Amino acid sequence: MADKVFTYLAKQGQESQIEKLLIGLGLIVGTLAYQGVRGVGVMLKAVLPDGMSKRQVDKHLFAAGVPGAVERKNRYRLYRGESWDKWKIAERIGVGNPFIISEDGKLRKVVLRYIDYGCTCCGGYYELEDVK
Repeated sequence: MADKVFTYLAKQGQESQIEKLLIGLGLIVGTLAYQGVRGVGVMLKAVLPDGMSKRQVDKHLFAAGVPGAVERKNRYRLYRGESWDKWKIAERIGVGNPFIISEDGKLRKVVLRYIDYGCTCCGGYYELEDVK
């Protein structure tokens, strides 16, 4: 498997701050002057060891308050359960909130809707709609 390389374009003298943070994670950092489509600055490169992801490094830089660092958090909640159990989905996720459901090993982005058809004795029912 190829080594994962984390790259970050440091601008306006922030390369020393980022380099110290990356060294604090136990990474060996290389620097290179950069001038290209991403701007002008210093490109920092570090080979990530096994078990460390680029997402972990990004979250570490974001937590340290580095300008331009991205947290990379999940946008949608993941629900592992049965799609027929709409009451449990409504309780855990809520109505109208998009989420990802895992069914038979496949992931689908859906939203739970409440359909009220006007019956006063029964109420309405819940339905899953696919989100594009």
